[in-house]
Amino acid sequence: MVSDRLLFALAVGLGSFLGPILFAAWVRNQERYHREPWTRVGLAFAWGATGAVVMAIVLSLLVTASAVPQPIGVSSALFGAVIVAPIVEEATKGLGLRWVKDEHVELEDGLVYGAAAGLGFSATENIVYGVSAYLQGGLPSVLWTVGLRTFTSSLLHASASALIGYALWRRRAGAGGVGLGVAGFYGAAVLLHSMFNVAASAQLVITFVAGLALAIGGFSWVRRRVRELDRSPPF
Repeated sequence: MVSDRLLFALAVGLGSFLGPILFAAWVRNQERYHREPWTRVGLAFAWGATGAVVMAIVLSLLVTASAVPQPIGVSSALFGAVIVAPIVEEATKGLGLRWVKDEHVELEDGLVYGAAAGLGFSATENIVYGVSAYLQGGLPSVLWTVGLRTFTSSLLHASASALIGYALWRRRAGAGGVGLGVAGFYGAAVLLHSMFNVAASAQLVITFVAGLALAIGGFSWVRRRVRELDRSPPF
């Protein structure tokens, strides 16, 4: 039993955080000039894994307990996953980024810190789903669930939060009036998150492929955009 519990702890704890941490480092290392300090990237990650999660849970419970009208024919679970979760989670993940200090204000930094916050959020979320999987199907179910979420939900959270970070750093750099503002990028992040949750909720092969493509495509764009902005002059 001790061995099983140890394997479970490693699979859930290490498995849930290892992938997101490596992805956060991957995004951060796309920069060649003025790379962000590990401490600050770690703080953004920690915010996503702790404060953002707690706030999201509290706000989601408040919304669920309130008399918010639901579309006819839509279950409470689907309403929560497709409407409530994207709106609440993207707001809480982005909130902590407002206090991240940046010596050299560069647009790509917002992508780096935003992705880190999203990946931290996904790491804690992976633990929750990993524990649930263990209770239902044991260790093999944990490995499958955590592994799958690492390459789907984690990348989705990184991509969506990176958009919000990008918007916040645009405003810091004085480019907030060019193109979409913070509200516009927040809306785009919520829409991206919602589309992914729709695909995941359908539980069909074709929607799974669509969700996977959305997550990987979004994360690839973030990495590419960091490299492009790193080569461009700041505003």
